[in-house]
Amino acid sequence: MDPSSCRLDLEREVPMGRVRQRVSPAIVLLPMATALLLYTALMVVSAALVSIPLRAAEPETTAAASPLPVAKEFIKGGTARGVYIPHGGWAPKGDVFVGQGRNNIALADHTIGMGNFDIEVKLALHKVGANYAGIQFGNGRLILGGDGGNLIFQGYPKKDHRVVIGPLSEHIEKDTPVTIRIRRRGGTLLMFVKGKRVHAEQGIGGEIGEFGIIAGDGPVDVHLFRATGNLTSTGRRQRINERRARRR
Repeated sequence: MDPSSCRLDLEREVPMGRVRQRVSPAIVLLPMATALLLYTALMVVSAALVSIPLRAAEPETTAAASPLPVAKEFIKGGTARGVYIPHGGWAPKGDVFVGQGRNNIALADHTIGMGNFDIEVKLALHKVGANYAGIQFGNGRLILGGDGGNLIFQGYPKKDHRVVIGPLSEHIEKDTPVTIRIRRRGGTLLMFVKGKRVHAEQGIGGEIGEFGIIAGDGPVDVHLFRATGNLTSTGRRQRINERRARRR
């Protein structure tokens, strides 16, 4: 076989009687180069996709979290470290701070301003039903046992806004400590009980103001009450006679 016959014929086949036209090698090699580039690109993308690990869904409790200052503690154990009791009904008892009375509130001695915040309360209810205990934050209130023994949210975005979340007994057990968190991320207000999100409200901006724990028909035992965020001292002096309360 003539070696020249194995060479790539760069002449285009044309009908008889016409002038044979020579084809540039670049024109012939262009489709081959394009195909090679596409193949290489596909291989690179495939390798990149394989190398990226699948991320597990983030827990709702940490979603949209941004750095906040160290928590300010208002109640820890049986010690009130920064609360204002305007109507009485609260006193230390052993390693818990006990409150009783539907209108008796333990207010933090700070207010919450603009931006993200967290309120954390660890408490135990001795009555799970129409107890009317709750956590107050500005116009908002998470009612722990309202009408019909339900877990209820009210007050945001408007004062007359009210949502029945469900039976309190589905979220909180009698005499069992439980952690409740209320937080804002951006304009979203989030409420958690035992690490599970129970309610959310959109478009909640602006300053929150005062916040605290409502004792309800109780009694309610508070193990921990703290918050983070844009906190400002109210300048109110603590109105609790610790010695007298401990003698009871």
